[in-house]
Amino acid sequence: MLNSRTIPKLISASNAIKSLKLRQFSSKTLYEALEPISFLPSVTATIPVKAKDIKILQQPKDFYKSLIDRIQTAKERIVLSSLYIGESETELVEVIHNQLKKNPNLKVDILLDCLRGTRPSKSGQTSVLSLLPALNEFSDRFSLHLYHTPDLNGFTKLLIPNRFNEGVGLMHIKGYLIDNDLLLSGANLNNDYFKNRQDRYYWFNNSNNLSSYFSNLISTINSISYKVTPRSPKDYYLKMTDEKVPDPVNKSEEFKKLAKSKLSNFLHMTTSESASQLDKLNDDSVDTVVFPTLQMKPLGIDLDSRVTKGLMSHLNQAGRMVGKGKSAYTNVISTSYFNLDPMYLDSILNTSGQFNVLTSAPEANGFYTSKGVSNLLPDGYTLSETQFLQTCKRNNKLSKIKLFEYKKDDWTFHAKGWWIFEPQSNAPFLTWIGSPNYNYRSVHRDLEFQSMLVTTNEDLQYEMKKELDQILDHCNRVDEDVLSSEEREPRLMAKILFPMVKTML
Repeated sequence: MLNSRTIPKLISASNAIKSLKLRQFSSKTLYEALEPISFLPSVTATIPVKAKDIKILQQPKDFYKSLIDRIQTAKERIVLSSLYIGESETELVEVIHNQLKKNPNLKVDILLDCLRGTRPSKSGQTSVLSLLPALNEFSDRFSLHLYHTPDLNGFTKLLIPNRFNEGVGLMHIKGYLIDNDLLLSGANLNNDYFKNRQDRYYWFNNSNNLSSYFSNLISTINSISYKVTPRSPKDYYLKMTDEKVPDPVNKSEEFKKLAKSKLSNFLHMTTSESASQLDKLNDDSVDTVVFPTLQMKPLGIDLDSRVTKGLMSHLNQAGRMVGKGKSAYTNVISTSYFNLDPMYLDSILNTSGQFNVLTSAPEANGFYTSKGVSNLLPDGYTLSETQFLQTCKRNNKLSKIKLFEYKKDDWTFHAKGWWIFEPQSNAPFLTWIGSPNYNYRSVHRDLEFQSMLVTTNEDLQYEMKKELDQILDHCNRVDEDVLSSEEREPRLMAKILFPMVKTML
């Protein structure tokens, strides 16, 4: 529990500008805490969970170890959703394979993005090929599905080369379910994410309802995806899991209609079923609730953006009622790739309280050491940061909105999410954990999933604050002077290309 000596950190100690003053925990019940966002149960599933069953990890090595340890003891099911599996992750693949051998009751289901999962490395290896031996041996208990965006079709698919075609759209959902323990994260299954790429990791242990929601979500997406069928340990072919679903490449418009219907039905069903859980929010013993949200704009699914817009509107209105912005809600939002969608930008500009935005410094950007044109992307994000601060300045918001960059030697930054502090509270009562980067492609191109966690449990709030603080320990505030310095001057080619590809980032 926090004490009087604990002071929140919003930048590194060397730049002692503290945007949050010393506060106390909220003493509200969960029902009272949800009052400003009472619209949520009518638009998405409401899933009460136990705060004591939530474990927040802070380090990539702990993420990897916990994942391996749980897979090695899996009894009934493993459901993994990731953008891809790295070619060097032989231990992870072997552990899954070995557990299938050891446990005849175990079923494994993996969902990857089709473009990224089949993109060959320099050695010719792909995510699918690495999993093929296990799939070939245990095809009755191991399924592998690949989601393909319907927006990459026709001549577009023929003309845009591998890697660049991923800008059209991806399956970006990250979640790792072992039996009834669910890990929500933004991290992929790749070596960097296990060693020196900062992300976020929330284990929801023994959470039957949340685990069922995630499992059913992945099953629904699987039904509109390709299923990998092995011909041999080194060869495979793709076919639609459900033969009634049109191919997303050859019949993209028909695919979109049917896929939207399936996902809309899933969302309606889960929202309706969870209505029975609402009475529990009045119970003093219930102190934590999760609201899962989905964004699949190519399919006409925009639940996440609608919830975000509604949440910010309600919180800003409530904040103004508290004291004309003087004691309003404090927000911290983090995105690894700074290219805010206009919806998020408007929400930030309309804030009634403090808004602190975190992103990666160029050296902490995953593309900083890339070869070819992608090496220009950190320069492009610097341009985007500059434009953001200029917009804040034009709207007289620089006193409320501050921008920070994460930089840690030999590390990259991939943590995305949102933390919200109630007025006069020392720790966040709400956080979003999941895959979106809050940029244009998150809203309009990719398949995204995140969960809003709301809690009045002080121990969990403290853990959420510890998670945020350890990220902020490596953040420094940047302003227009920093971004206009000589060493931050974007290269000419970045200035030319970034506006052209901005909607793909």
